[in-house]
Amino acid sequence: YAILSRPEHRDLNRMHFEEPFWKELSLKLRQSGCNTLMIDVGEGLIYPSHPELALKDSWSADRLKAEVDRLRGMGFELIPKLNFSTTHDAWLGPYERMVSTPKYYEVCADVIRDTMDVFGPVKAFHIGFDEEEMVSYQKASSMVMYRQGDLWWHDINWFVREVEKYGARAWIW
Repeated sequence: YAILSRPEHRDLNRMHFEEPFWKELSLKLRQSGCNTLMIDVGEGLIYPSHPELALKDSWSADRLKAEVDRLRGMGFELIPKLNFSTTHDAWLGPYERMVSTPKYYEVCADVIRDTMDVFGPVKAFHIGFDEEEMVSYQKASSMVMYRQGDLWWHDINWFVREVEKYGARAWIW
């Protein structure tokens, strides 16, 4: 499970991704028999459609595509992940507060398309959607947003259909 997006407790302008460690780890994983990797893309990609979501050290589409090719060449099946849960979508920048609006759907469709353009055909695409409820650690947050009821079902079905447009199966936690 590789995370390109930023951990919440770190510098909010950088990924804190250690590429030499990642290359060593991916080799050891493969040598140990691992055959599938989930890549948490988040703001680790400079999305061609929304470069405003990028961090200072986010990867270009070409750079991530080269890494996808390297990992596939090692025999890994790859599962891209974008967490669209309202409690884990800080990577969406200004759009995280536009949940379930026409602009939100437009941006989410764009970043799914950009991610699929980088990864090419995949069997599965992880859409997150976990902790879409009030949980204890959110009590310290100044703003908490989450979907429930019919809106949750509407949005999860929308995301599933969006991912299926590319021949992938949507996964959630």
